Amino acid sequence: MLIDTRQVVPWTRYHYAELRGRGIAQLFDTLRYENAFLCRQADAGRLIHLMGDSDLRAIVEPITILICKYGERRPNWTINRLLSDQYLKELDIHELYEFGAEFTATRPTSRLKFCNEVEITGTIDTIITTMLNNRAMPASEGDAHRIEQAPYQPEQPITVRLRNFASAAGWVFE
Repeated sequence: MLIDTRQVVPWTRYHYAELRGRGIAQLFDTLRYENAFLCRQADAGRLIHLMGDSDLRAIVEPITILICKYGERRPNWTINRLLSDQYLKELDIHELYEFGAEFTATRPTSRLKFCNEVEITGTIDTIITTMLNNRAMPASEGDAHRIEQAPYQPEQPITVRLRNFASAAGWVFE
């Protein structure tokens, strides 16, 4: 259900990075803070698999994901917010192909001038799939933490707000 749409200063570029770390701690909060989203199907599938396990591997397993940030000329990644075991490496377009990214655009087809927020209730696989399909991230720090806490009760539905930036309002739900 669409909660809010507001006009923002238009984003005109996409910037990519590899994010590595141990476990999902701060992973979704980093997406929120950086205005970044998951851009590779394999990463979403791996997160769904790890977070759905009842043995809590998502908390300690090494994770490498490809993320894309909405931005302008320079990406301005906030490196100093990362945890001590996290590493972020900016990628150029050639490295994206090596990573097997499905989404490789460097510019949107039109200016992304709307911030859309939606509230969704579902299991972690529904949340992550919706994030991937809509290039979305958690809307607030609390939403990021609710997603990060999902492995403790993987079958329990959670309610979170997600946001994305687009040229118009519209979300894809499966």
